[in-house]
Amino acid sequence: MKEDQFKIYIDRLKEGRKEKIEVEVDPAFLTLADNEVLFNKPVKLTGEAYLAENHLLLNLKIIAEATMPCSICNEPTQVPIAIKDFKQQIDLEEFAKPVYDFADDVRTAILLKIPPFAECGGNCPDRKTVSKFLKQPAKDEGANFPFQSLE
Repeated sequence: MKEDQFKIYIDRLKEGRKEKIEVEVDPAFLTLADNEVLFNKPVKLTGEAYLAENHLLLNLKIIAEATMPCSICNEPTQVPIAIKDFKQQIDLEEFAKPVYDFADDVRTAILLKIPPFAECGGNCPDRKTVSKFLKQPAKDEGANFPFQSLE
């Protein structure tokens, strides 16, 4: 992975200039300690960075794809992750160097979007097989719910 794909050089943004960001990044920066969630396809980043007074503003669209086990059949399933409006505002006084590396910000945003459960195509074919082992809701389950009459 190129080291500078996640770097914004602040000096290049002076005088109202914007930096366009359009890259596909190796997903290695998303590696997790557990092997349950894997990222095998490049992460697509599009957007821009610019200065507004004494702040660096970063606006991105992030597209990634995770592979994780189906919660029904335990087979690997693809889970698309799309962040359409990732925004970051950083005070320029926080910088020791005139370079901002946003890799950790993108990583955190993607990892927070991973769903707790995934299912093959949203409806696993094995669901019918497993459903006989699941508790079925009672027909009058809500009848004894406290405060039900307060509608």
